[in-house]
Amino acid sequence: MTGAAGDVDVTKVKVARLFKVSAWVALVFGALMLVGGIGHMLGVISTALRENRPYDPKMVLLLTTGGVLIYVGGVNAVISRWIRQGVGWALVTSAVVSAALIGYLLLVRPLPNSGSMLRVSILSHGLYLALLGIAWFRRGSA
Repeated sequence: MTGAAGDVDVTKVKVARLFKVSAWVALVFGALMLVGGIGHMLGVISTALRENRPYDPKMVLLLTTGGVLIYVGGVNAVISRWIRQGVGWALVTSAVVSAALIGYLLLVRPLPNSGSMLRVSILSHGLYLALLGIAWFRRGSA
């Protein structure tokens, strides 16, 4: 973290801070998606059992949404440790699962009753992808 003259290398400090922020975002988003996905699945299953709803394509879509949230949240929460260290595979893995989540959310967006939370999720994960991209390109400076 020091240069030839004993000065603090500002670039390395900024890149380390960028990794730290990316890891915290991954951890917070991961925890929120885990809780949200579990809550979504429990709500869908309890409603289906209470109303004696059939196992139809709509039910599959609703269960899939919960599963996708749980998967992406779990992956991001688990690998946040390596994102903080600036490990390349962790940055790429987080970007891939987050991009897949955005793609899935864009597919379900036109459906009725998709809600404003969907737009917030797409926007926030898009910003997170941008943060990961910046961290990826700056990691060579660390």
